[in-house]
Amino acid sequence: MFIADNIISQKLDNVFFIVGSSCAGKTTAASELKRKYGFYCYSSDAMRTNCFKLANYANQPALSRYVPDYEALTVAEALEWEKNIIREMTPMMIADLIELSGKYQTIVFEGDIDTESLFPLIKPNKAVCLLTGRKQIVQDFFKRPDHAFILENIEKNAALSEREKQRRISKWKEIISGGQRMTDPDLEIPDNILEYGIKYYIRTEDSTVNDMMNIIEEHFGLPGSKI
Repeated sequence: MFIADNIISQKLDNVFFIVGSSCAGKTTAASELKRKYGFYCYSSDAMRTNCFKLANYANQPALSRYVPDYEALTVAEALEWEKNIIREMTPMMIADLIELSGKYQTIVFEGDIDTESLFPLIKPNKAVCLLTGRKQIVQDFFKRPDHAFILENIEKNAALSEREKQRRISKWKEIISGGQRMTDPDLEIPDNILEYGIKYYIRTEDSTVNDMMNIIEEHFGLPGSKI
């Protein structure tokens, strides 16, 4: 079955999309919009398990792939697998959002989605991209409770030498940085953000939630903006 892009665009017209890099504030922004306006929030992270359950190998090979030892993957392999997982999740999530758009007046999507597929379908004022530099990502990523176990499992593994522990930690830092190394630029604006005129906000150490929310609310045309 094929659903024309203009139909999808119409059905997604009451959905605001908050996308971007890890640790840039997507979940915080969505939570603030829910608290302030009562919007329904949809998180891609929360839907991952369900997407894996729905997948079959013929249609979603990345979601159906069995990887017994994630540590055995190279950085490039891990990033490519994650990219394909998000690409395969995207139609599932869009189908969810179309269904939910008939139930809720306004929906906020936050998380990872295939922006190459999404951006041509929506108006620029329906999406904002939150970004932060690689150093900030590495500093904050493992502080989150749902990520802290990664370092804990490595550090508590008595079978690993200290050198191997550091190698694995460095590898994880490279993965969460999108394959970027310390010698690479700390932050680059994705090309498709510029191509489609998507508003972006760069989180730094000095950024505040109020700063970020003022930008987002003003861009989405919400009454709470102080700009």
